[in-house]
Amino acid sequence: RNWNLGQKDRKERESIFEREEEGNTCKTQKTSWLQDCVLSLSPTNDLMVIARGQKAVFLVPKWKYSDKGKEEMQFAVGWSGSLNVEEGERVTSALCIPLASQKRSSTGRPDWTCIVVGFTSGYVRFYTENGVLLLAQLLNEDPVLQLKCRTYEIPRHPGVTEQNEELSILYPVAIVTIDGFSLFQSLRACRNQVAKAAASGNENIQPPPLAYKKWGLQDIDTIIDHASIGIMTLSPFDQMKTASNIGGFNAAIKNSPPAMSQYITVGSNPFTGFFYALEGSTQPLLSHVALAVASKLTSALFNAASGWLGWKSKHEEEAVQKQKPKVEPATPLAVRFGLPDSRRHGESICLSPCNTLAAVTDDFGRVILLDVARGIAIRMWKGYRDAQIGWIQIVEDLHERVPEKADFSPFGNTQGPSRVAQFLVIYAPRRGILEVWSTQQGPRVGAFNVGKHCRLLYPGYKIMGLNNVTSQSWQPQTYQICLVDPVSGSVKTVNLESIDEGLLQFCANKLKLLHLYESVSQLNSLDFHSDTPFSDNALLEKYKEEKTRTATVRFSDDKDGVLPVKTFLEYLEYEKDVINIKKISEEEYVALGSFFFWKCLHGESSTEDMCHTLESAGLSPQLLLSLLLSVWLSKEKDILDKPQSVCCLHTMLSLLSKMKVAIDETWDSQSVSPWWQQMRTACIQSENNGAALLSAHVGHSVAAQISNNMTEKTVSGWGGGAPVLGEAGSVPVRVAKWIFKQDFSPEVLKLANKERDAENPDEPKEDLLHLAYKQFPCSLELDVLHAHCCWEYVVQWNKDPEVRFSSIEHLKHILNAHVQNGIALMMWNTFLVKRFSAATFAAGANRVPFYKQDVGMSDTAMTSFLGSYT
Repeated sequence: RNWNLGQKDRKERESIFEREEEGNTCKTQKTSWLQDCVLSLSPTNDLMVIARGQKAVFLVPKWKYSDKGKEEMQFAVGWSGSLNVEEGERVTSALCIPLASQKRSSTGRPDWTCIVVGFTSGYVRFYTENGVLLLAQLLNEDPVLQLKCRTYEIPRHPGVTEQNEELSILYPVAIVTIDGFSLFQSLRACRNQVAKAAASGNENIQPPPLAYKKWGLQDIDTIIDHASIGIMTLSPFDQMKTASNIGGFNAAIKNSPPAMSQYITVGSNPFTGFFYALEGSTQPLLSHVALAVASKLTSALFNAASGWLGWKSKHEEEAVQKQKPKVEPATPLAVRFGLPDSRRHGESICLSPCNTLAAVTDDFGRVILLDVARGIAIRMWKGYRDAQIGWIQIVEDLHERVPEKADFSPFGNTQGPSRVAQFLVIYAPRRGILEVWSTQQGPRVGAFNVGKHCRLLYPGYKIMGLNNVTSQSWQPQTYQICLVDPVSGSVKTVNLESIDEGLLQFCANKLKLLHLYESVSQLNSLDFHSDTPFSDNALLEKYKEEKTRTATVRFSDDKDGVLPVKTFLEYLEYEKDVINIKKISEEEYVALGSFFFWKCLHGESSTEDMCHTLESAGLSPQLLLSLLLSVWLSKEKDILDKPQSVCCLHTMLSLLSKMKVAIDETWDSQSVSPWWQQMRTACIQSENNGAALLSAHVGHSVAAQISNNMTEKTVSGWGGGAPVLGEAGSVPVRVAKWIFKQDFSPEVLKLANKERDAENPDEPKEDLLHLAYKQFPCSLELDVLHAHCCWEYVVQWNKDPEVRFSSIEHLKHILNAHVQNGIALMMWNTFLVKRFSAATFAAGANRVPFYKQDVGMSDTAMTSFLGSYT
């Protein structure tokens, strides 16, 4: 929904804030002028205030025809002028607060809108829509930093503390809170006084004084913004904890926890400060400034531009203005605790509609989500420098809720209150994007491309003057959040339908995870029946029962592979038909893997069905392999107690290796397959050597089985040339170097591998080789050793071609044709093809080849080299 600013009104508005410097017409300043202004829009959309310096414009909506002849709502200038009274003071903050009507015919509807303006002089002044000054309050002599308002909301649940209406004013070292009821009565009386004084000139009704509290904030360096949470009561445990922290273990504790007003500030040292003011610890102060103003409202003639009514002479008027009212001292209030971060400086804080969460922006480009009750940070968004934030709350329509069987009651409707969903809105001006996020752990549910010079407006309040009776009579048409675009001159609200679509997708993804959880749970259960169906409603009902079930303390590990559904949903995320694991700890990773594979490793669940279920759900083979190895390598003791687990691991690994995209069939045979490299890395990094050795043997067996079933073109796994050279470690490499120095023939390697004959002892060197075979039977398997010898000989020959070329002799003794072919390809592509190409080029140049010059080999060495291939 859009509200436009008419061309005429836009020009008038921009002329009011025109810079004193002439000729400065760059495009950036034309589009970014709104960032330098104080901006406020009434939640009922009936008044907008734009102020800068000492000047202000009050805009009101009117139906007008656009340039295209279409009737639309446009904001037009209702009043403009200067607001300053004290010399040199400037506007720092403004609010548009709609006040409820007291007439029976329009109960709950807004009657008029009051404009509250804060100044650098410390004054807070209250105006009508026509710019008439009603009240002027000097509650502190420091500049006003921020104005915020809280209006009445019906408590959603029984037992929730009902919050009073208030206007909070932030100063550099103090917070002043004006009681909402007192403010409402004073503003009504002053407005009536203006009307009657303008009509008769002899009415002098004295408005009631304002009741306020003033707190001096201590133990904090700087304050930029604040949030008044309202009255809260600690739980008995938190009461005892707080009493112990403040008064020690001998501190006295009251029978009932005291009520406190909570305030949160953002700034520096601490970055976020939490303050608690005990209710009844100080009496509210009464403001008498209203009396001085009321004495002036006795003339029938008033100046609408300045907002003051004429009564006294000019000299008497100046004398009254110079007499500033008495400023009451603040009651000290120390920060109870905070989030200390010496390098981080807070810029703004925005309280959620339910008063349970608060979003904070800082100078590092972060948006931090706070749990108000616990006083901790629970989420962080990065990359949002100069961000502007707000909230959207969606309330459930009880008429659309599906009736539940358990809800039937002869005493009436037991559905309870409407449920709400809160969404955080983040406007990133540097990227020109408006994002909507689901809290607290939800995903982004909406994103909109907008301009880079907009202003996000989130009032956080509705109509002042309502109560639990009048607020139910009529639902006011108030907006929650809007975006003002100075380039297009429009005011835009966020479309909830797009957010609903994102929310529906989010719920659909969670439902798919619930289906996976139920499938795995049924596979792991003893009474599993493959034909047992489970509908969406049944899943949601089961999840609801587990969520509402009374929590009990349980001291056990995850050997049984049980994982609560809530934890399961927190570990995984589903997006675009793919399931990924969130950033979780190592223990949580093992717990998730145990939920999938522990029963399978013990033969208590079908391995084939489990692998098929996980693959169909969208889990990649690489992710499943990582989960499987995390369980296996962390459960060494349990594995060694049950030898049958090795067979189950072999079956599981075979099934995972046969999944699509597990082992790439087009993988180059001269490099290590990432699939087996993943398993090798996990085994090397494990501290449980027994489990790692068993898994390595199982992996080697599965790889050999797969390689025997694959053609030579589908070379991958541990059966190729390069994997053989890389998988056995440094032992065969060192032995191959020693064999090269001793110049053993391949037959000697074969003889040394046989059993020793006591009557015919071997040579000492052959005996050393035999002892090495006994110590490292797998690493020095004949095919592996011949492969390393073959490679060592060709490397040494490449360094000195005059050495006898013996690699072919070891290559002929490799029994595995797959390995033999891989080693031959590596030798050819790495060393031999270059010399053959050089010799062929020299022979084709119609001249007698000089092998020493062209190939780098003598004639004798070339003849011996070529003869080894015959």
